[in-house]
Amino acid sequence: NKFGPIENCPSGQWEAILVEANPLFEPALKEVAAKYPDQVHLNSSSAAYMCESKTAFYLDTKDVQAHYWGMGSSGDSATPEISMLGPDLNKVEVDTLNINRLLTENTIPGDWVMMKMDIEGDEFDIIPCMAEAPASVLVDRLYLEQHD
Repeated sequence: NKFGPIENCPSGQWEAILVEANPLFEPALKEVAAKYPDQVHLNSSSAAYMCESKTAFYLDTKDVQAHYWGMGSSGDSATPEISMLGPDLNKVEVDTLNINRLLTENTIPGDWVMMKMDIEGDEFDIIPCMAEAPASVLVDRLYLEQHD
């Protein structure tokens, strides 16, 4: 946890809503959810997006050093990044969750909300949508990984 100890939450109360599309991370995330059953809510095999639908992403199941790299839903199997991985690349289909709806249904204006977003380039779709949505005022701090 690079964001500080959860014990430092002002009220001492906290909750985490985890959204993870990569099924390879599901066992570890289930352990965390089991350790904190009232605080951690897991949405595994789901991708955060700006609507509810289904999407596909591409997953390297062999490269443990790269943490099982994935390319977001905007990835195309003909792109150089995907072509270079060859047979070690698997297509994974998952449901998408509307991030604005997730915020609206799980937070109130008095909550302090921190969001960490690393969704392999789809940030470029979600951030403009979030900025236009009423739910954007519910996020106090946003961390995201930059993808070029």
